[in-house]
Amino acid sequence: MNVKELRIYPIKSCGGVKVQEALITRYGLALPSDPRIYDRRWMIVKNGRHLSQRVLPRMALIQPSFVKDGLLLQAPNMPDLFIPINPLPKEIMDC
Repeated sequence: MNVKELRIYPIKSCGGVKVQEALITRYGLALPSDPRIYDRRWMIVKNGRHLSQRVLPRMALIQPSFVKDGLLLQAPNMPDLFIPINPLPKEIMDC
């Protein structure tokens, strides 16, 4: 068996990021350069409920990229959004 391509999907239901290598952790695939960024670490939440492509298929157009200290989200006709890897405590919501 050969692995043709590796992708990490840091945000549930959004685009993936192609990587050359990944760590296998208890949370799934992670970036070797920053294990705090791992597969499906984040999700988009509205009114306390997570959103998915089943409800919003356009979420597939949200393309994350790895930048220093976090993720940069880009989507057609939308401003870029930076997500810090270490958000302030008031910005965290446990679901």
